Amino acid sequence: MADIETHTVEAEIKRIEDGLRAANLSIKHLCSDAKIAPSTWTRWKSQQAKPNWGTFEKVRASFAKLTEAAA
Repeated sequence: MADIETHTVEAEIKRIEDGLRAANLSIKHLCSDAKIAPSTWTRWKSQQAKPNWGTFEKVRASFAKLTEAAA
């Protein structure tokens, strides 16, 4: 799978974290639902690693599911 652009990842991480905060949900909860390690999220956020598209889409899908359920 292809990596996604850093600026896209940065913007999406901010959007996801803002949305989780608004829904009173944690990154740990998101990571658990998406079946990724919280350290993976931390590496993406700190730009130590770039997510591949498939993994990032799993996180985005979990985010959508969790925030919809919290609404």
